[in-house]
Amino acid sequence: MLVNRTEQLIGRLKNFESLQQSSNESKRFIERSEKLKKIAKEIEQIVLIVELFRRQGFEVDIEKLLAYPHSLFEKLKVKWEDDKHSVIEAHEFFNKVRFNKIEQDVQSKLEEQWQEFISKNRPSLNMEQLDSLVNIPDLKGVVIELREHLKTLNSLPNTFPNQDANFQYVISITDKMKELWNQLDSKNIPEEMMSFVKRAGKSEGVNLEEITPKIITWLKENNLIHLCQVRFQK
Repeated sequence: MLVNRTEQLIGRLKNFESLQQSSNESKRFIERSEKLKKIAKEIEQIVLIVELFRRQGFEVDIEKLLAYPHSLFEKLKVKWEDDKHSVIEAHEFFNKVRFNKIEQDVQSKLEEQWQEFISKNRPSLNMEQLDSLVNIPDLKGVVIELREHLKTLNSLPNTFPNQDANFQYVISITDKMKELWNQLDSKNIPEEMMSFVKRAGKSEGVNLEEITPKIITWLKENNLIHLCQVRFQK
């Protein structure tokens, strides 16, 4: 009788150990599932950012950044195909790859492209130039509006785009500024000077030979000469 009782206890203990092992494995499966979901979400964020910039015509190369995690995942995939149970085992793919760091590196590179995009599209105007032109009564209304747009444009490099509308917004502001700049007009400013001011404020600027002595004199009289500079074309 004692032997039978002992055998029953041993059987129950084995069942308990089996249940405990099953419970532990179940917990590890859940933990691994949550880990994979987190990785999938991090990868999705990277893809969304890259696709946004590629839609705007940017060349975004992230193959080098993803080469290492991709190679680890391929090894992990082969292991899983051979043994489905290995999904809960420790693997360097989960320990060594930091997708949030990769996302930060990608965003850092794209921030540079975003700033270049704004710089490339913006008119060749600065706040000091507009602060001087606003003192010319006939130009004041348009120049005030230009200043507001320029303030907005100057703040955009500090914000990272997350949708196509952000890029379109830059284009719309710069187009509006160009339109306003072309509207600059004054009966009290000689046509030659007005034409020079308009062309000098555009991204292409003016040629050196176009700057006549009369223009230089007018610039000095209106305290604008210090805003002019000469640079070589790229």
